[in-house]
Amino acid sequence: MIEVRDVSKWYGNFQALKDISFSINEGEIVGFLGPNGAGKTTAMRIITGYFLPNTGTISINGISMEENPAEAKKLLGYLPEIPPLYPEMPVNEYLKFVAELNGVPRSNIKQRLDFVIEKTSLQEKYYSKIKTLSKGLKQRVGIAAAVIHDPKVIVLDEPTIGLDPLQIIEIRNLIKDIAEEKTIILSSHILAEVEEVCSRVIIINNGEIIAEDSTENLRKRLQPDRLFLIKINEENDISTIVEKINGVISCTSENPKEYIIRTNDISSIQAVITKSIVENGLSLLEVKEIELSLEEIFAKLIKGE
Repeated sequence: MIEVRDVSKWYGNFQALKDISFSINEGEIVGFLGPNGAGKTTAMRIITGYFLPNTGTISINGISMEENPAEAKKLLGYLPEIPPLYPEMPVNEYLKFVAELNGVPRSNIKQRLDFVIEKTSLQEKYYSKIKTLSKGLKQRVGIAAAVIHDPKVIVLDEPTIGLDPLQIIEIRNLIKDIAEEKTIILSSHILAEVEEVCSRVIIINNGEIIAEDSTENLRKRLQPDRLFLIKINEENDISTIVEKINGVISCTSENPKEYIIRTNDISSIQAVITKSIVENGLSLLEVKEIELSLEEIFAKLIKGE
């Protein structure tokens, strides 16, 4: 669906992108991550045809952005970090205007307008001027504008920036709803949001792709062993019990009632550990697997660990 091959971008003597390549398949939701200044926004603008690369190619569903930009852009919906809204226009008039700009036939505009208004839950704001809307509602209008022409691909650049926690959840659910039928690239610095909605992540740093995989595979790559937190009710050394279990690598503790157990990646190991502790007459309070968060994965990759 999206093919980016050997793309580089220079601003004077500064190289913002360095021969980046990746592909995104139809129906995927992919997170595009990186620290400030890493090249995320430049890459988003090149994918959507707002910027041209100095070298390399971009194609959308087999259509070259360089050779046939008008046709390629018809397949794209784009929500930039700051949506290009017109504050004095009512919501319905603005969305009609965007539909016309994107070539929606006049006979289909009403149908598409009704569809996006319902999808984004803007029914009560249909006639409201955009300037009267909250930040969260303005983001909804921006998303409605991005999808009103029924694009195959949607590019969202920081869609929840500046929103409160409730608004973030609402926009996240909206993205999930829209994603049932679309291919989505989501650029965000809120990593919990990316982990919640994306099947795969691409991480960029200093203009280069440094990782591209599912969060689960990245987690296994950076933390090949499994870690478990064990809490018991008594002050009792369980290391002699659990270290006999096949697959347990180590058992350490800084608290006589809490232990960290490192194991091989064996699917049944948690149940075996639990059974062994209970059968030895100990009161087990908690068994919890400790996994790297996407924030920790991101930090390790950026630091080159």
